[in-house]
Amino acid sequence: MTVACSRDFHLAATFTTVHRHSPHMPRSPREATRPLAPSPRRARGALSLAGGAAALLAALLAPAPEAHAFERQWHLGAGAGYTAYIDPSGVALHGAGGALHLTYGISDTLNVLAIADFSAHAPGTTSEGAPVSGLMLAGASGGLAYVFDILQWVPWVGATLGGYYAFDNPSPGGRLALSVPFGLDYQISRSFAVGASGQYSLFFLDPGGVGQRFGGFIRAEYIWGY
Repeated sequence: MTVACSRDFHLAATFTTVHRHSPHMPRSPREATRPLAPSPRRARGALSLAGGAAALLAALLAPAPEAHAFERQWHLGAGAGYTAYIDPSGVALHGAGGALHLTYGISDTLNVLAIADFSAHAPGTTSEGAPVSGLMLAGASGGLAYVFDILQWVPWVGATLGGYYAFDNPSPGGRLALSVPFGLDYQISRSFAVGASGQYSLFFLDPGGVGQRFGGFIRAEYIWGY
């Protein structure tokens, strides 16, 4: 009797131990509903993903670097594009041209501006069909330009006075030019910018009257001095 009880107690204890520790046995309802703790690898991955998303959001919301016009700053550049000359009789002579420019900042918003440019214009005809000879204009002008700082976009407008020579068959000779240059530049870096510019000019001293010229250029420039 004593031996049988001991054997039954030993079997019951063995079954209880196997039932409690066997990996193939189902857990209790309380253990089955308990959430599993994340592994260290999963935690590190989640943190990395969250950090990357935060960095991307910060980059999108961060303000763009400002590109100011500085006092004592130099700009040297060149441009080329389309030009049209309106002769004193009102005939439009289409052509192309190019320009070199040099500016120096005397303040944060005001620049001294020098421009050397030329343009070549093909012959045209009047409204009655009479031929009008083409011409070339070459010269230089100087003046002032006002600069507006808008982050990396820098619009500007100026006024210049200069002298030109007209290679014109009917009346070649010198011309006095009053011009209004303007433009919009995009500063890629502290030392380089690209943009578009235009110029409207009135040419005096032509024996036939006052001529006009319109031009639009794509340009690039190098910047130094801060």
